[in-house]
Amino acid sequence: LVSLESAKPRTAPQGEAVLAPIPRVKKRKGLINTICAALMTLVTALYVGLGLALDLWRAAWWVFAVGGILCAVVNIVLDPYKDED
Repeated sequence: LVSLESAKPRTAPQGEAVLAPIPRVKKRKGLINTICAALMTLVTALYVGLGLALDLWRAAWWVFAVGGILCAVVNIVLDPYKDED
């Protein structure tokens, strides 16, 4: 779902310009999102697999925490703004 608030154009404080992200940044963000989506899909499959195979529904919650940490690492390593000043 997309809210109407996110569809509004950004406005800057008085006297500041709003810059659109450059294509390289958009491409890097897309790559990060794709990697994290695939990673969390694998994490979910691992959770379901552990739950069904070994009945670890209550104990396997930690895989989601590890997946979130790995997504943060991917975001840090592939930082889309690392070349900008």
